[in-house]
Amino acid sequence: MLMSEETAIPPLVILCIDAADIELVKRWSAYCFLPTLTSVIDAGAFFEVTGADLVNETGSWVSLFSGVAKHKHGFYHFRRLVPGTYTLEQTMAASAKDSPPFWQFLCEGTNKAAIVDPPEFDALPDVPGIQLTNWAAHESDRLWKSTRSEPAHILPEIMAKFGAGEKLDTFTHDGSESADFADFQRALARIALKGKVSRDIIARDRFDVVVATFFEAHTVGHRLWSYQSDFSAPSRLTNGVRDLYQAIDGELAQTMAQLPINCNVFIVSVYGMAGMFPTTGLVEAFLRDLGYQTPRPTAQFVTGGETQLLAMLRRAIPHSLRKGVSQYLPTRVQEQLIASDFATNTDWGTTLAFHIPNLYNGLIRLNVNGREPQGIIEPGAEFEAMLDRIEADLRLLVDPKTGQPAVANVVRTASAFDCGIHHGLPDLFVEWEWAPHFMDTVVHPNGTLTQDPGHYHRSSFHRPTGFVAAAGPSIPPTDAIRTIDVRDLAPTFLALLDVPIPPVTDGTPSPFFAAPTNTSTNV
Repeated sequence: MLMSEETAIPPLVILCIDAADIELVKRWSAYCFLPTLTSVIDAGAFFEVTGADLVNETGSWVSLFSGVAKHKHGFYHFRRLVPGTYTLEQTMAASAKDSPPFWQFLCEGTNKAAIVDPPEFDALPDVPGIQLTNWAAHESDRLWKSTRSEPAHILPEIMAKFGAGEKLDTFTHDGSESADFADFQRALARIALKGKVSRDIIARDRFDVVVATFFEAHTVGHRLWSYQSDFSAPSRLTNGVRDLYQAIDGELAQTMAQLPINCNVFIVSVYGMAGMFPTTGLVEAFLRDLGYQTPRPTAQFVTGGETQLLAMLRRAIPHSLRKGVSQYLPTRVQEQLIASDFATNTDWGTTLAFHIPNLYNGLIRLNVNGREPQGIIEPGAEFEAMLDRIEADLRLLVDPKTGQPAVANVVRTASAFDCGIHHGLPDLFVEWEWAPHFMDTVVHPNGTLTQDPGHYHRSSFHRPTGFVAAAGPSIPPTDAIRTIDVRDLAPTFLALLDVPIPPVTDGTPSPFFAAPTNTSTNV
């Protein structure tokens, strides 16, 4: 049964396209390749989504749907430092603390929600309506341990009718055109199936809130990025990324046609995509070669016990050989080796700053006294001076292939989140310049920093800007492109539903939308 068109408060429909890039959407909408998105923009408004929470893509959807800042929920990367230690741990979306999605606050007996594959969220008890989570999500095995539904009987019904959502990889060691084309075709099939699953669930009841997500522009978009005409010779995958967007656009049209005309519709992507190869080796070389991170002397390994002797022996093996072997190891074993290298290969007592291993953005922590076990940087003036010094050195780095700065932006956690010295997050997020080539070398006045290509050699990363296309009775039409902070979307959604906004939310309702006049906030 569809939502009633006589509902006093317009139903809220949020259709998500994970990692759809704002610049591509602008370009392809202008050329009429995305008629559904274009029709929403023309009828309503278009927004750039920005904010400190987009500094690293992981956890950005948590911030969007909860309104809770990243420094509070703590989910910033799948690999993070255990606070108070030099130990790395793998994290899943469950690590986000005290950041419930806005639909948890819907009123029982008044609001019902249809939630289909919300990014970075699991099914929750006591939410009126239907939830299907992790059915066909991006890197679903790294988000939650299983596919679930609320009520529980929904999942077996969906599985019986549509099967399991097919798993797709963001990177393959094969890297062949034939393998990429095969997964492109699988992605198109999964887009069509996700549309059918979403419409099946929406048709089961009267819903005041609908959330549904397509992940293929993210998962397979990475695989197809370098086939675009800007980077490669023409091939059958030249328009592959655009074809993914168009397929999703078509499913959005069918889904919206099933809904009443008085809906407030939001089409959302929290971040985009752009050309970049991994930079892990550059961050490590920067900290090592400029004297910020001190390698552990071999003599310390000899007296350090069996585990540290194994680490010493592993360090003696040429990097190229270790790299070649590790790509065939299970992910769990690879992560154990990364954590072992991190913990044992640094002289922590003389290290000023260190890097939490990450493929793209640099995640730099200062070795702070009282926060790290062997911290030597004092909080206060010394901490600030060291941030100044590292940032100045980062901004001196030049990509010799372009002659331009290699670093686009350096984000200081303490100031960006107004949180002081943070216990869990890196102190600096380093955003490198977008480049269609692998930066094997960057130049600093004090030397040349180099990195070797790893086995994970993907050609794209995430632009820290998202978009919202919105139309409906509560969205005043405008041709102006406005900006909205990612934290303000969840309270805006609640305001549009006339649902009280919980104190846990850090954002505020956007003034660009016409909420009901009796909306309550911050209760």
